[in-house]
Amino acid sequence: RQRQMCIRDSYTGLGKIQYLLGQRGLTILDSVYTEKVDLTVLIPKEEESKLIAEITEATNGQTGIARTGECWFANVDGEMVVFE
Repeated sequence: RQRQMCIRDSYTGLGKIQYLLGQRGLTILDSVYTEKVDLTVLIPKEEESKLIAEITEATNGQTGIARTGECWFANVDGEMVVFE
């Protein structure tokens, strides 16, 4: 099982967040660009608290992070399929 999280930040913090997620090979399910950027991300339960701490430190506490649920997922032909 994975945690599904919503990460919200300004455009200035986006690069740092994408870098941290990329280092871990984490999947961004969706990106919504308005006055802020909302990323919906799958995070393994065991990495959740450490990743939240790293994102908080990298963005000086300016990032909003909310758990939006848990799910199972599979990689099917290079595309993530999420099972609620």
